[in-house]
Amino acid sequence: MQNNLPNFHRARQTVVNLGSNFLVLLLNVGVGILLVPFVIRHAGLEAYSFYPLAINFSQGVILVITAITGTFARFLSVALHGSDPAAARRIFSTANVALLVLNLALVPVILAFSYNVGDLLHVPPALTGEVGLLMAFTLLSTLCTIIEGGISTVAFSLNRIELKNVSQIASKLILLCGVVVLFLLFGGNLAFIGIAMFAGAVVSLLISVAFWRHIAPSFVISPRQFDRTFLRQVGASSFWVFVNQIGALIFLQMDLFFVILYWGALVGGAYGAVMQAAIAVRTLFLTLVYVYIPKATFLYASEGSGAVARYILSLERAIAFLSGLVIGILVGFGPDLLRLWLGPAFLDYAVPYAVMLIALAPSLVAIPVNSAFAIYNAVRLPAVVTFWLGLLYLALLLGMRFLETKSPLLVPITGGLVLGIKNGLFTPAYFAGVAGLPARDFFLPYLHVVLVGAVAGGTALALQELVPATNLLLLPLEMGLAMLVGLGFIYVALLNAQERAQLARLVQRLQRR
Repeated sequence: MQNNLPNFHRARQTVVNLGSNFLVLLLNVGVGILLVPFVIRHAGLEAYSFYPLAINFSQGVILVITAITGTFARFLSVALHGSDPAAARRIFSTANVALLVLNLALVPVILAFSYNVGDLLHVPPALTGEVGLLMAFTLLSTLCTIIEGGISTVAFSLNRIELKNVSQIASKLILLCGVVVLFLLFGGNLAFIGIAMFAGAVVSLLISVAFWRHIAPSFVISPRQFDRTFLRQVGASSFWVFVNQIGALIFLQMDLFFVILYWGALVGGAYGAVMQAAIAVRTLFLTLVYVYIPKATFLYASEGSGAVARYILSLERAIAFLSGLVIGILVGFGPDLLRLWLGPAFLDYAVPYAVMLIALAPSLVAIPVNSAFAIYNAVRLPAVVTFWLGLLYLALLLGMRFLETKSPLLVPITGGLVLGIKNGLFTPAYFAGVAGLPARDFFLPYLHVVLVGAVAGGTALALQELVPATNLLLLPLEMGLAMLVGLGFIYVALLNAQERAQLARLVQRLQRR
C-alpha cells in the first residue's frame, strides 16, 4: 500500500471526503429532479411507477448485501489500524471471493424474476416486456454495485472515500445522459433506463478496480487467500446485521409496492414521484454520516469505546440540527416545490409528501447511532427489534386490504409510527446502555429536531403566504432566508458556550484561508 495508514486527524482529507460526498449528493438529487418529470413526460405516469419500484428492488438487494460488506469493512479497518497487513489482505480476499460467489448465485434468480415480472407485479400487458428488461438490467447493475462495494472496502478503511465518489459520479452522469439520449432518439421505453443504469454501473466498477490497484496493489482477490476461519468468525456478526437489513428493507421498500397493489400504477406513479424528496433527504444524511464513520472505527481501535460514544453523540446533535432545518424548509415550501417541480396536478399529494418527510426525522437523527452498533459489535438486539418491527409493519400493510375505506396516506403514517418506535425510543436507549452514557444525552437531539423543524417550517410557511414563489429563481432565495432564521435559532438557543467557541474558531480559520 502507498503510504499506509491514513491520518484521521488531517482536516484536508475530511474536507476532500465531505466535498466529494456532497458533489455526489448534488448529482444524485439533480439526476432525480431531472429524470422524474422527464420520464413521466416521455413514458407516462403509469409506466413511470415501475421505475422507482425497480430502484426499490435494487436498493433492497444492496441493503441486504451491505450486511456482509459492512461487517467485512469493520474487521478490515481494525486489522489495518492494528498494523496487521497480512490479516487485512486475507480479509479483503475472503470478502470479495464470497461476494463474487454470491453474485453468481443471484444471476439466475434475477433472470427468473425479470422474466415473470408481469405475473408477479400485475404489470399491464402492454408494459410487460419493458418492465421485464428494466428489472433485469437494473438488478444486474446492482450486482456490479455489490462487487464494487467489496472492492471499495479498502478505500473506506484508508479514509479515501473520494475515490469511490469518482466512480459514483461517472455512473450517475452515464445514467442521466444515457436515458435522455435514448429516450429522445428511440422513445420512452423503460428498458432504456435499465440499459443506461447497467452501463453506468459497469464503468463505475472499472474505475473502482483501477483505484484499488493504485492505492493497495498488495491486496489481491485469490481463492488461495480465502480464510474459512475468518469467514466463520465474521459470520455471527454479519448474520445479525443481515437480519437487521431485512427489517430495514421492509420499511424502506414495501410502501410503494403496496400502493401500486392496492391503488394501481397511476397512484403508484404519483406516490413514487413525491417520495423522491424523502429518498433524497435520507441519501443526504447517509452521505454526510458516511464521511465520519471511518474515524469512529479508528477511534475504537486506538482510544476505546468511550471516545467513540462521545464522537457519535456529537454527530447525532449535528444531524438533529441539520435534519430539522432541511425537513422544516421542505415541508413549509412543499406546495411551491411540488407545483414548480412536478406540476400543479401534484399539489393533491402535498400532504403525503409532508408526512413522508416528517416521519423520516427520527430515522435521520438515529443514523450515527445505528452506524455505531457494528463498531461496538452490538448488533444482535437491534437486529431482532428491527426485524420484528418490520414484520409488524408488513402485517399492518397487509391488513389494510380488509379496511372498508383506506387511503394511500395510511402507508407513510403507519411506517412513520412504527419506525418512530424503533429509532426514536429503542435505538437511543439501547446505545446509551452499550456506550455507558446517560440515556438523556441521546434523547435530547430528538427534541432539538422538533424545535428546529418547527422554527424553520414556520418561517417557510410565513414566507410562502407573504410572497408566493412563482418561479425557481425566487424559491431558493426564500428557502435561504428560512435557513438563516433556523441557523440563528440554533446558535442562540441550542448551542452551548463551548460549541459557540468552536464555531467561532472554525469561522476564523476559514477567513484566514
